[in-house]
Amino acid sequence: MLEANYNQTSHGNTRLVVALWAAMASAMTQIFAFTPLATQISADLSLSYTQLGLLQTGIFVPYAILQIIAGTVTDRYQSVKLVTLSTASFIVSTVFFAISQSYLQALVFRVLMGISMSFVFVPSVKLILAATNKQRRGRVLGFYGSSLAAGSVIAAALPVPIASLLGGWRVSLLAIDMMGVIALILLLSSYKRKIQVTVAPLAASAFSSLLRKKETWVLGYGQMMRFGVGTAVSTWVPTFMVVSHGFSLFNAGIILAVAWSVSAFTIFLGGVLSDMFRKFFMIEAALLGMAPAFLVLAMTSNIGLLWVSTLVIGALMYFDFAALFVILPELYSEERIGLITGLENTLAAVASFIFPPVLGFLSDRTATFAYGWVLMSMLCVIGAFATLYVKRY
Repeated sequence: MLEANYNQTSHGNTRLVVALWAAMASAMTQIFAFTPLATQISADLSLSYTQLGLLQTGIFVPYAILQIIAGTVTDRYQSVKLVTLSTASFIVSTVFFAISQSYLQALVFRVLMGISMSFVFVPSVKLILAATNKQRRGRVLGFYGSSLAAGSVIAAALPVPIASLLGGWRVSLLAIDMMGVIALILLLSSYKRKIQVTVAPLAASAFSSLLRKKETWVLGYGQMMRFGVGTAVSTWVPTFMVVSHGFSLFNAGIILAVAWSVSAFTIFLGGVLSDMFRKFFMIEAALLGMAPAFLVLAMTSNIGLLWVSTLVIGALMYFDFAALFVILPELYSEERIGLITGLENTLAAVASFIFPPVLGFLSDRTATFAYGWVLMSMLCVIGAFATLYVKRY
């Protein structure tokens, strides 16, 4: 069992967890560094807005498509090697993207970055569950999850100043890629730790059995809200603040950066609390807390309330991150943790494709963001009540 594996490898696992955190933080930073550098990239490569958008989609499409495959491979092979090889591949792909001379070259290497990232997250989750005592899994996964927010904050703060100081977007991406090199060194130094991860042969019946469980879909909905809300907020809150409430671009960027900074702390806090309370309670608390905050966004024009509601959403959008994954060993067999993690993360990635354009469509049709925020509130409430139909943990 996972607890037994922990007892056999209880010394030195902190280094591994830090290495996994660094690998994910570096990947997130590199992915979202694209956004503040987009105008420079577009001018340098003579890209249209469509081509620019496809470069970002070029990462997320293969990432979403390959999550179940990544989970299956994780359940079959040693996870530390998967994360290490994938991190190295991501670093190399980033270097080639940074030196691309055409749109086609850039797109190919963004796709390779997405493929590489696919085999970082899922194996990391299974490694952490295998290397951590049951009573501490929540806080360790919470710490790992904070890498997602940390990467987003770093990506908002560093790329443009580095580009200004060192000579453009290419140098900026190469400099940021050093985070990945540090993560790779930490991963290589963790090879001495032999984390026992149960492996399983490939079986179509295992996948179909997962699809028949109610818990799979309830947790999948929770994952969709986690990643979907994070993507929707990052995409539309700055525009909403500028267009609907007269914020400057600078102030709109500040409120988003602060929201992600708060999220980095609350992801860890949620992990600590998930070790103390029922996991479904944590999921419900996150969803029911965001529901009124989205309504406030839709209804108020008060600057203070706009700030408070945005920060509440930022605090809660990843609050249940640890709970969503810590609960998996209680619901599924240990040898299938990779597969179920890949399936859940596929649903999360699908939401990241759906939520932003749906909110954009509603805004186009109604000339206001209010209906989109009301929809998000309703989806949060639906997710919270859906947990009532599964066994409580």
